[in-house]
Amino acid sequence: MFVTQQGDNGFVAWFTYDADGRAVWFAGNTVRNGSVFSGTLYATTGPPFDALPWDSSRVSVRPIGTATLAFTDANNGSFAYDVSGTRGFKAITRMVFSVPATVCR
Repeated sequence: MFVTQQGDNGFVAWFTYDADGRAVWFAGNTVRNGSVFSGTLYATTGPPFDALPWDSSRVSVRPIGTATLAFTDANNGSFAYDVSGTRGFKAITRMVFSVPATVCR
C-alpha cells in the first residue's frame, strides 16, 4: 500500500489479491476529518502504460468500495476497507526512506 497526503486530501494505491487469488490494484482519494481520512476506492482497467497509440476509450474507472485511514501518530495507524461487501482491517506502519523523515501535519 502506498499512501500520500497533501493538506486535507490523501491518496491510496493498494496492491492486493481478489477472492480468486488474482492480483489487483485499487486506488482512491480520501478526505481528512480530524486524524481520519475516508473516501472511495476505485478499480481501473485499460491498455498498458506504454501502449502506442494510447486509446483512452479502453480506460474504465469504477467505484469498488471505501477506504478509511486512521492515524495514532506520524508513523502508525490503521486501514479499514469495504470492497464489494468484503470488509477488513489492517494495522499500518510508515516505512521511512530517508533521514530525517518528512512530517505530516
